Amino acid sequence: MAELRAEANTIKNILADCLWDTHRRTGEIFYEKTHLKSEVATDKDSEKLESLFKEDIKIDEKDKKLSSYEKNYLYFKRKIDNLALNEPVEWLGFCECLLDDCVILPIECSERDKALRIFNTLNNRGISLSTADILKGIIYANKKEDEKPIFAKEWQNLESLLQDSNYLKKEDVGFLFEQYEHIIRALHEELDTVIPAVLDFWTKKDKLNSKKKNVNFAANEDLLTQKESFEFIKKLGDFWANPYDFLDEQGKKYFAILNLFPNKLWRMVVSMCFYEAYKNKESLKELLDTILPQIASYCALGLFWGKGGGAGLFWGFMKANINLKNKKKRENF
Repeated sequence: MAELRAEANTIKNILADCLWDTHRRTGEIFYEKTHLKSEVATDKDSEKLESLFKEDIKIDEKDKKLSSYEKNYLYFKRKIDNLALNEPVEWLGFCECLLDDCVILPIECSERDKALRIFNTLNNRGISLSTADILKGIIYANKKEDEKPIFAKEWQNLESLLQDSNYLKKEDVGFLFEQYEHIIRALHEELDTVIPAVLDFWTKKDKLNSKKKNVNFAANEDLLTQKESFEFIKKLGDFWANPYDFLDEQGKKYFAILNLFPNKLWRMVVSMCFYEAYKNKESLKELLDTILPQIASYCALGLFWGKGGGAGLFWGFMKANINLKNKKKRENF
């Protein structure tokens, strides 16, 4: 047993060297100097991650707002504690395997399509990344070295903005790319109700849909990696994180009414209004004062006629976006 304790202490010291800075002579652990950091996590998530490396970790397991970092930590802690308590020899073997036989293998690929295929193949072995995470990775990989830290911080700020939003409760940055997809489709006057998935629309060039149409416009035009695209995404994020800040009293009333409807497809028309005001330097409040009552009326009519679901209203929203783009029928879409 004494021999096992000695081996355990040796492994503990080796693991400490992996995770923290340590004093080269005394072995003292500097818990505030952790080796594991994230350049793209939000400020809140970074704080949660760093707290797991403190000497005195305090986590309330009953807290319903635990971060993914904390949930994963607690899961593996329970597993490890159980193994170390009941199977100490196997526990030491596991640690030795982790330290001696596991390798972190970086994979680089110069071609985007091949890189995506490799990435998705590897990632499908576990929990799939979100659309936002994949898009972030592609944009980041296409940045120059001196631009990467700036982009990482901007993305982090955008994620924090959406997390702190009182309006967007469960949406991430992928929601903004979805809204931008509807805008780009309107700019191409596309009314096809067969809509590409957001990830396909932004990344799969020249892919035909079920109607043999090449409609992945963002991918075809390499919009994802263009600086202007992310600049607009950030502006759109400012709006959707706090939409009531952009509305006058009338607009707020109609916006509140629209939020009572079961489907949220009407947001695509609001996003198109934002784009038109942003591009043409129009008054967004005045434009929404005109458009929001019409959207509310259209949604109400859909409910009266039993077409309040997504499919029943979708075509009309797409047509409204094209009319906005062509400056037509703003008084009566």
